[in-house]
Amino acid sequence: MVFWVLMIVSTLCSCARITALSGGPKDIIPPQLIKVSPTQESTGFNGKVIKLVFDKEIEVTDIYNKLVVTPRLPRLDKRPSYTCDVRGKTLKLTLHVPLQEETTYTFNFNDAIRDVTEGNIAVEPVLTFSTGDYVDAMYVTGQVNHLMTQLPAAKTLVALYQADNECLNILNSPPDYFTRTDEQGHFKLDHIKKGKYYMYASTNKEYQLVGNPGVDEYGFLKHPIDLTVAPRDNVTLLILKADVRTFTLQSQQPQDRYFELSFNKPVEDYTLELVRESQGLKKSATLCSQLVASKQIIRVYNTFDLSKGDSLEAHLTAKDAMGNVIEENVTIYFKEGRYPNDPASYVFAPASGTAIPPHFTGTMTVSKPVKEVVAAYLRFDINGQGSVCVDAKDLQFNAQRDIITIKKQLDLGIMKPLESRDNASKGAKELVLQMAEGAFVTVEGDVSKEMCYVYTLGYPEEFGTIKGTVTTEAPGFIVQLLDLESNVIDSVRNRRNYQFNAVAPGSYRLRLLVLQDKESEWSFGNIHERREPDPVVFYPDNVAVIANWEIEGIDFFF
Repeated sequence: MVFWVLMIVSTLCSCARITALSGGPKDIIPPQLIKVSPTQESTGFNGKVIKLVFDKEIEVTDIYNKLVVTPRLPRLDKRPSYTCDVRGKTLKLTLHVPLQEETTYTFNFNDAIRDVTEGNIAVEPVLTFSTGDYVDAMYVTGQVNHLMTQLPAAKTLVALYQADNECLNILNSPPDYFTRTDEQGHFKLDHIKKGKYYMYASTNKEYQLVGNPGVDEYGFLKHPIDLTVAPRDNVTLLILKADVRTFTLQSQQPQDRYFELSFNKPVEDYTLELVRESQGLKKSATLCSQLVASKQIIRVYNTFDLSKGDSLEAHLTAKDAMGNVIEENVTIYFKEGRYPNDPASYVFAPASGTAIPPHFTGTMTVSKPVKEVVAAYLRFDINGQGSVCVDAKDLQFNAQRDIITIKKQLDLGIMKPLESRDNASKGAKELVLQMAEGAFVTVEGDVSKEMCYVYTLGYPEEFGTIKGTVTTEAPGFIVQLLDLESNVIDSVRNRRNYQFNAVAPGSYRLRLLVLQDKESEWSFGNIHERREPDPVVFYPDNVAVIANWEIEGIDFFF
């Protein structure tokens, strides 16, 4: 009898066991928020517990990073400002810090909450409440763009700092209010307490609230925005990378076969001049150096025959992109011993296959300073009908002699009899730049191998012209012709009636850099001095260039 009772109980228990259904449609509905405490946009809250109840069981992921509370909660030394507990359909936050009086708080959970069955993410549940008698209604909306391209800056931090904070340093202070832009660079900061605020934007990492000026792009407004009377719409913030860290010479010492001066950030320009010549020199000394390692190291080559333990003294003047200057004397010496010589590398632009105008400009970039260029080893072959030699006057060197520019006006008359040129212009013409072995010799004796670059050569009528005017009261400006990847193709300075000739057919952008002085460089500004970058103005539309056509009216007004 007992046996049969146990069998019946076992059968009933088996029937009552809940099993997951299979074969039905997948649940794609996100959890819906059905109850909150305190209630949405309620006032007078002075509690320590916040609850959110959903219509299905939930779980949270990385909530201590994803939950954004504005104004931000103060941090504790050894534990978070709140703890989170999830049970079934309910999420409970217990606050461990006091809330400010007469303040509106917004808790934005972003994508931290999802259901436990299919992982459907709750659609950014946001809770707003006030500790005072009313909910703050001030807000600011706007757009963040990259200054040098005008393209929208997605997922960029936008932050507000109370302007009356005398100890404020935007680069190391967490903001009072913050959000991130959407994919189109738009942003909105809601429920802000009345006041005046400094604004800042930065491309820092998702969960960081303090920018790194050596890594991030950032931008700011020089003057605070006033939210004491009315909200602000359509505020534009422009960001760029401007490294305002103190410019320092970090080390000066021999490295293998070289002597190197290392800096904490890129060097924009420098000079290195001998102060005295060592008595141990066996021949007249010439300093050969160049920038390496992303322009953070000045490498000096041993072009001297120094005696053991001998050295040279040189005067260094180095400038960074922000205009900061280092000026001091350095002692140059080299290690004893033999070190392997890395062969020089060569990169020439434009690359083979490019269509070029008769006025040729090309640049050879060498991984070491060049001691000699044998112009007689350089020539142009045009359509197999004739050659044009490169003369010494056609060569230009940068200060470090590691970039050599070739500028040559090619005579198209050698290609066809004059009466046949109209017909010849309809066909492709091949131009081959021949560089014989030994055309380039570096300061370490590297001899270049034979190289050649093949181009399509066009007559002037196969290219276009862009013309326009600049109307401005600014003392100086630079007009730049850009490709659609924002590479600078050509530029002109301070020409109110400007013109770009021999432009290959295609689409381009036009950019104007406004200068503080006619001959000055464009300024990055300085956030420490609350000095904004010099203005950058874009022509609003892309410019389509076609062959044998002048594009006029590309005008700037600033």
